[in-house]
Amino acid sequence: MSDGIWSALSGAVGQLTALDIAANNVANVSTPGYRADHLVFREVLGKATAAKGRPSPGMNYSSVGNVLADQSQGTVVQTGRPLDTAIRGNGYFVISTPRGERYTRMGSFEVARDGTLTTREGAPLIGVDLRRIKLPQGATDVRIGADGTVQVAGQPSGQLLTVSFPGKSPLEKEGAVLFRRAQGAAAPVPTPAILEPGALEQSNMSAVTGMMDIVGASRSFDACQRVIDAFRDADRRAAMNIAAKV
Repeated sequence: MSDGIWSALSGAVGQLTALDIAANNVANVSTPGYRADHLVFREVLGKATAAKGRPSPGMNYSSVGNVLADQSQGTVVQTGRPLDTAIRGNGYFVISTPRGERYTRMGSFEVARDGTLTTREGAPLIGVDLRRIKLPQGATDVRIGADGTVQVAGQPSGQLLTVSFPGKSPLEKEGAVLFRRAQGAAAPVPTPAILEPGALEQSNMSAVTGMMDIVGASRSFDACQRVIDAFRDADRRAAMNIAAKV
């Protein structure tokens, strides 16, 4: 069997992964705070490395490298809801989960029965004092200011913590809108962010781009499949020729 079929097979597997990622991006086009995922391929040498660190000639294979989140700004849309807050530019809200601190751009918040300010999923938000933001039980007229100050009936009751991360791609995706710090990455730095109350940042993936990615991955997979079929036909003909000469 020709080595080329394995190269084509590795490409087909990679395109299936790309197709899954593109489909997930399209499914989250309407999810506020969503960051589109992009697949990074890497080339793997099929032969051992020769002396002095130089790769020896041989078949190259593609494999899935990393899945990176696009950190570009999504469109900010006015909602008029007092507990909706969008971040413009860099920065993340900090939330507390059973797995530790997590970071998000999703700024649609709720007030729990015990007065804790939480995400839609019920995860408590962390304030600048590094504690959960707790409001008086039964609090009404709760609003968030442009500096992250949480006010109850016009009185300050806490301030949202926003952080940034030094370095490139230090965050790993967890679910649709949460991020965790990558292993070995630098600690987050408290950074005042530009907030827009009464608004939400939308997904930075457009439906058109997502569908184009799906079509591109599908066509690339089909091309790899045709190459695999061509190698199989060549192997079959070679086997028949050998058998005819015996």
